[in-house]
Amino acid sequence: MLQAFQFAFPHGDENVGLVIKSTGAAYHHPDVKAVIEAAAAKDRRILIMDRSMPREEILGLIRASDVYVSLHRAEGFGLGMAEAMTFERIVIGTDYSGCTDFLTEKTGYPVPYDLRPLGAHEYPWSHGQTWAEPDQKAAIEIMRHVAANPSQGKARGKIAREHVLRLYNPAAVGEAMRKRLDALSAERRSVQEP
Repeated sequence: MLQAFQFAFPHGDENVGLVIKSTGAAYHHPDVKAVIEAAAAKDRRILIMDRSMPREEILGLIRASDVYVSLHRAEGFGLGMAEAMTFERIVIGTDYSGCTDFLTEKTGYPVPYDLRPLGAHEYPWSHGQTWAEPDQKAAIEIMRHVAANPSQGKARGKIAREHVLRLYNPAAVGEAMRKRLDALSAERRSVQEP
């Protein structure tokens, strides 16, 4: 993310900024944190927030942003992206994993990727695992496009909000859970019957 931002927006472009929000980066990856801190020390547009935050503060950070970027390698549901969409924020994210249920060309800016095997020390239990490597060139192009075309991004943000609220409102989620529980119950009954 840091490199993509710096390539997309070289020094001197003061119309953009980057907030890197993490929790415990120093503990898990001190070498990565050192690189990020060194870059931030040379570029006042970069702000690092490496701490736990109450939920309302995180939501406030999302609300204060114009764009939410998640160049993730693997993501469960993609809660941050979905929450950003509920605030009509422009979302740029790796087109992989759970977020593909709601991040589309109509609702945001999916970034292509290549699957690659994990190295021995990149993640716990990495043997035999793969993750998505976001296409940095595509991410750079998308970030530049969004910065140059804010009205298009805002229009997608409005569509994204409607889409996410339609998919994940309490009634829709409750119905999906009911259907899944009914299916599990039927499966269990069929196994128990002689």
